[in-house]
Amino acid sequence: MSTTAATENKPFINVTPLIDVLLVLLIIFMVAVPLKPSRFAAKLPAPPDNQKVDPNPKTLVVYH
Repeated sequence: MSTTAATENKPFINVTPLIDVLLVLLIIFMVAVPLKPSRFAAKLPAPPDNQKVDPNPKTLVVYH
């Protein structure tokens, strides 16, 4: 008995659980987005005032 491509069982992936998980994640993100703060305050360190910076002689400056 020979097996052909038409008679062989092809693999079948059940996508229903994938769609369920994606819908749950979509609902979670839709609920979580309005709850996030509207502005994120970034605390940047201030540069030291008393530190001297020596110019680098290998710096390339391009004027336009």
